[in-house]
Amino acid sequence: MEEYVRRPIPQTTLRASDGSVVLPAELTRRGPALIVFAGLTPQGQDVLMELPSWEQRLPQVRVVAVVPEDLRDEVSRRPATTVIDPQDRMRRALAPGDAPMAVLLGTDDLLAGGPVVGLGEIRSFVDDIEGHFEEMVTGPRVLVTSAATGRYRPPGIALPQVRADRILDVDFVCFTAETHPTRERAMHPRLAGKIPKMLAWETHPGYDYYLWIDSCFALSRSDAVAWFLDQVGDHDAAFFPHRYRASIAAELDFVMTGMRAGNEYLLDRYRGEDMTNQVAAYLSDPTFEDSRLFEAGAFIYSSRIVQDTRSNVMKEWFHQNCRWSVQDQLSLPYVLHQFDVDVVPFDAPSIYECDYLR
Repeated sequence: MEEYVRRPIPQTTLRASDGSVVLPAELTRRGPALIVFAGLTPQGQDVLMELPSWEQRLPQVRVVAVVPEDLRDEVSRRPATTVIDPQDRMRRALAPGDAPMAVLLGTDDLLAGGPVVGLGEIRSFVDDIEGHFEEMVTGPRVLVTSAATGRYRPPGIALPQVRADRILDVDFVCFTAETHPTRERAMHPRLAGKIPKMLAWETHPGYDYYLWIDSCFALSRSDAVAWFLDQVGDHDAAFFPHRYRASIAAELDFVMTGMRAGNEYLLDRYRGEDMTNQVAAYLSDPTFEDSRLFEAGAFIYSSRIVQDTRSNVMKEWFHQNCRWSVQDQLSLPYVLHQFDVDVVPFDAPSIYECDYLR
């Protein structure tokens, strides 16, 4: 069998439903893309019918139908997954003809497979891609969680994750008002949001690592989870150090000073919370050294620290948010101390200056 020779992706342009220009490189921004040229033949219509099933079978791949200008109505019906090939320029550059054709675009501006021509060949191509990705899945099981129970909506975190040429075993879940009980009669949304943040190991057991990302952030690269795993290494957990303050006493002073000055952002979040007595209780513990503060917008921890489901650091962190305040940065250093968690700081200036988040 001849070795597959990868060649450059044609430098042509496609058109979206609104008429804007789509570059082939844009289709691979989140990972490889299976581009299927439907054409005007009956088989081309069969391709459009099978497109949704291929999307389900290839979650790691973006599946896009490319149609000629005569089928622009298909673009309006499927704007997220269909683009126009003006004057069939990209099709002609790859494999001229009218039969359905497919090609796999890599993330390095080179073809990763194909072109293959004909519906039967495309089906076999999809089988091969599916099998390839199944063989490539490697590493620990990771759950990436976020929540959108308030005004923020995640900008999209379900980015296929890889380490070198291997697919990582990563699942994504975003808790929303539709999928997660908000308990609006019993809990403020900020407290309800602590459930997926601190108790994902309980709601979604069976993972080796749990990676939390606040809804105002998202993974920016396909190797982001690999970076988080490398950062935590053999440690129990990894957090971003706080940019400006290094103790819970300093954080309390900042919050209370801001509230007294009328800072509406802080007042909206922490008015009425018992933070002063909370910090006093922690500082009264002679075994606790108040010398670190973390930004809790993104962090990763090993399931080792929640193996005891009756008593563990994440359950205690949630309890402290119920008992004292939802200012979870205040309770985090103390509960990490209580349970002697082996924590390592991320190698990044802050969560806001991390190349793997946006």
